[in-house]
Amino acid sequence: MYEKVNDTTTYGNDQRVIREMEEERRKFLRFDCTLPAELVKFGSYFNFTESATLIDFSSEGLKLIIDYIHLNSCPNLEIRLDIPEINLSTSILAEVCWSKYVSYNKIELGLKIIHMDKDARSALLNWIFPRWLEREMGERRLTECYN
Repeated sequence: MYEKVNDTTTYGNDQRVIREMEEERRKFLRFDCTLPAELVKFGSYFNFTESATLIDFSSEGLKLIIDYIHLNSCPNLEIRLDIPEINLSTSILAEVCWSKYVSYNKIELGLKIIHMDKDARSALLNWIFPRWLEREMGERRLTECYN
């Protein structure tokens, strides 16, 4: 998707982003965000509802923080995402790739998207990207001011 960036080539702010992506060895860039979500299906449990927070999103995956639940027999989750600002309401079927405890009662989940409506995915990425870029640029300006 991206070519390796030659250090002598200047791409402005994109160069740092591409370098970070190469270091992570990911196919797609992750966009930090904080969005409310709901876990609506957990393994074989239907009508399961648990609030969650989506903390990053990419074309192929996402990261959630939820209250602790036992994951041993749960390879797949269904997440409900509603974003009124862009009139988006969609479900995401995802596979649990990894989990880690972030506090005594919270767990972070790395999920691979199995199924999500293509238009909803595009709308979400188009909405998240400018906000993410604005925050990244603001942080970079602050770093440059203090160095």
